Amino acid sequence: MTPLPVSSGVLGRTITTMTFLSFAASVSLATTANAAAGMRSIHSKADKPFKDQIPPIYTGRHLWSDIRPTTSNMLPSPLVAYEELPLPNSDRAELPSCTVRWRFTGRFSLNREEDIARGSIRLQVRRFLASNNSVNTSCMVNFPRGVGRGRVVEVTVSPENLDTVAAVQLVFNGSQLQRLFVGPDLPRTSLVIEVLGIPLPLRTAWFETAANIASLLQPHVRVHDIWVAQKSYANDPTPPEDTNNMVALASLSPGEDGGVDPYSFHSLPDYLNVGGAECKLVYARRLS
Repeated sequence: MTPLPVSSGVLGRTITTMTFLSFAASVSLATTANAAAGMRSIHSKADKPFKDQIPPIYTGRHLWSDIRPTTSNMLPSPLVAYEELPLPNSDRAELPSCTVRWRFTGRFSLNREEDIARGSIRLQVRRFLASNNSVNTSCMVNFPRGVGRGRVVEVTVSPENLDTVAAVQLVFNGSQLQRLFVGPDLPRTSLVIEVLGIPLPLRTAWFETAANIASLLQPHVRVHDIWVAQKSYANDPTPPEDTNNMVALASLSPGEDGGVDPYSFHSLPDYLNVGGAECKLVYARRLS
């Protein structure tokens, strides 16, 4: 399939990162109109439930991988699960790599008990790692401000210990903590790209569309996996519904510090011309 042309204007880019600022200082009225018409990230925190006031559950159907299958018609597993992606405008977008996030379910006051909880959780994690024969039992305990109303704790460990720590059952003040997210061991150059507004005719051939989008993005990034975003509701037996948005996991060339190269990041296109439609791109990357 012949790759379609890429539109690479710099206005209107949505970037959910705190490390680099876009050099685009203004947004055109046309771009504002497009945003008002609904071309937003489907994972935006500002989205309001519309079906019986029940918040939708977003999942993804894996369509494309840069790893060639060893068996015909068998797609390899993605680099990480869709549910663990640092999606734009989500809390997970700010979850550091190799980090597990928990929520306190019982009594806990961040102002009065931060140091006590930090010591208790660090001790529990290190003992659990030692009981699982881990050589490196070091860990970092952090209480992110502005997240979860002060009732969230994050534990960062070395990559080889991530799966082990994700299984630990932490307890504080007699109550077991609830595990929320796991920040997978992704390279610092990783980023997630949402492709919004896939035209209706292309949604009848998702696999071909995914391969075409990978081809369009490859001049700018290395694409690892592509999904179509799906939507469903709790206690609804209806199968998840495909949306008109796709999600790609990609990576950029590293900069001098080993993270994302600023020039490469700001050179990313704002739109892709897919099937004659200008599809907006929304970017997110980890805050490392």
